[in-house]
Amino acid sequence: MSKNFPILSALSVLIRLFGVLLVLVGIYYGIYEGIIEPNLPNHIFAQQDAMQLGGGMLALFFGIISLIVGESIGVLLAIEANTRHAAESK
Repeated sequence: MSKNFPILSALSVLIRLFGVLLVLVGIYYGIYEGIIEPNLPNHIFAQQDAMQLGGGMLALFFGIISLIVGESIGVLLAIEANTRHAAESK
């Protein structure tokens, strides 16, 4: 965590955790609820299954976007720390 920006560092970690959670939910809904469950005996692919598959793909997409945003904040904080360290060492 950055000593100069503790709230932004914590926000970056929370966004990444939220992204991981969304990715896991998206994988579950996309694979199990959208693909495996409709192939079970006495089950047909209905509108609800299509919505679950779409919801899983949306959750996966937004989870990846959240991971990208959280990681970008972390990279910006690392760049700031490196710049500060370089300026102080002169």
